[in-house]
Amino acid sequence: MKIETAANKFYKSINGKIEFEIVEKHLKKLGYETIFFNTAAGDNELARYGQTEKAKTSKAFTYVGTAKIIFINNMLSVEDKLYVLLHEVGHIELKHLDYERLSTHNRILLDIDADAFVYFVLNKKRKPVTPVLLLLFAVITAACMFQLTFSTKTNVPINNYPREEHFEHVVITSTGDCYHRETCGTISGCPTAYMELLEAQKLLSPCKICNP
Repeated sequence: MKIETAANKFYKSINGKIEFEIVEKHLKKLGYETIFFNTAAGDNELARYGQTEKAKTSKAFTYVGTAKIIFINNMLSVEDKLYVLLHEVGHIELKHLDYERLSTHNRILLDIDADAFVYFVLNKKRKPVTPVLLLLFAVITAACMFQLTFSTKTNVPINNYPREEHFEHVVITSTGDCYHRETCGTISGCPTAYMELLEAQKLLSPCKICNP
């Protein structure tokens, strides 16, 4: 599979060290600079390249013009900075050219591929990916295309987990139609993938056990 192959190649190129600084060095070899906006210096660079408006609605994005730059929101947590950086690496490694010129629908499909790339990279040291997981991404793609929503019926008690107000990523499984906290006991031993919370809320239902 193209995505998994690209992820494996990238993983080897960083010697399995999934750290922001290591990934940043890899990108420099490819000619890309990393700049944090919502900082004085970063905001100046946004203005310099005419990207100020785009930054208002983006956590991270790649600019390719007179320079090649990955802009990242400095307000993100350390974990989320790494995630969005890997997401942009996914676009680069998968050769998603002319991303900004595509329709919203096609950009969503490319974002799903980039998220799949991140999944394969982050899960290299976990259980092997099963073909069923690939089917899951196909289902998500179809959901984006037809704007489907899924619902889950269950009789188990809810609110067994305390609420957490500040997290941006959840996990999904290869067989369910719910999204979960990473610590949810109902997904123990199952292959999982990370997904942004806002995207998961559009496509899936929240687990009524872990109450993400």
